[in-house]
Amino acid sequence: MGFAAAELLAAKGARVALLARREAMVVEKAGPLGGIGIGCDIADEASVEAALSVVEERLGTPSILINSAADGRLWNIVSPAGVPVSGDYIREILATNVAGMLYMVRGFATRLARIDAAPDALRGVVINVSSITAADGGMGSGYCISKGAVDTAGLSLARELSPWGIRVVTIAPAE
Repeated sequence: MGFAAAELLAAKGARVALLARREAMVVEKAGPLGGIGIGCDIADEASVEAALSVVEERLGTPSILINSAADGRLWNIVSPAGVPVSGDYIREILATNVAGMLYMVRGFATRLARIDAAPDALRGVVINVSSITAADGGMGSGYCISKGAVDTAGLSLARELSPWGIRVVTIAPAE
């Protein structure tokens, strides 16, 4: 989904940066778009800051963030055999889908706060990608709950960042 959005933006003349854990893959995908690919683990604050610094150095301060990275494992918290799912799974999915989303928004917004606003007082936009499972539920409660947090964060972040001229929206795709 993030790559499709990057394709559309690049076709409209935007300079794009793709960030993903699999650096070789993202570098390859960014090439045909005339963009840059950067290895980044959004669940790691230092990795996010390093990646956003590279984006800023090579392309300037970004004005659009499409936050589509996610851990999409739809594991039940209790297996069919009645065994609890690993606590690592719970920590990992929340680290990527919730903390990672916040790290990206924070890093993006702090960079925008340092630049002058456009004549319309806007600086940029954050598009966070949730899931319809946040509202409808589904198998894989860890994933559903993490996307519910993304939904909840949307309005809070919009209110928090609006004084800086940063809009925040959340989309919830379905299958």
